[in-house]
Amino acid sequence: MKIEKLNNLAMLLANIGVIAGIIFLALEVRQNTTMMRAATRDSMTQQLTNWQLTVASNPKTAIIYQKGNGGFAGLEQDQAENITYGLLANSIFRIWENEWYQYQLGLYEEEEFTPRLARWERNIRGSTGYRDMWLRSREQFSSGFQNIIDGFIE
Repeated sequence: MKIEKLNNLAMLLANIGVIAGIIFLALEVRQNTTMMRAATRDSMTQQLTNWQLTVASNPKTAIIYQKGNGGFAGLEQDQAENITYGLLANSIFRIWENEWYQYQLGLYEEEEFTPRLARWERNIRGSTGYRDMWLRSREQFSSGFQNIIDGFIE
């Protein structure tokens, strides 16, 4: 009888331990998800900040960017400005595509991502250069992202 009671007590304690382990694991997964979202957000902010600093820290690059936003026709014909603007625009498209991808994975909330879409749309619709560059390079990007940006152009 005593052995049976000890056996039952051991099984009860083992079951409690399993339940506590599952709860602990769930809390760890939740904490890890929060940290992953924070790291993703930080990384995206850093990428955009680095891109902005690239433009802002070099007056010649800033002038090329401003002229290029008006369209490739406003750039010098020596190709250097065309290449510089093309790389700047393509870089921002790559950052946007990564943000889109992170959103698709659930690492951005809707309320956080919607303003990004509005900014993308303002940039595409307000810049002939962005539209020109997009039409030249759109096939380099995922089809889901293409649909988003194409929707702003139409």
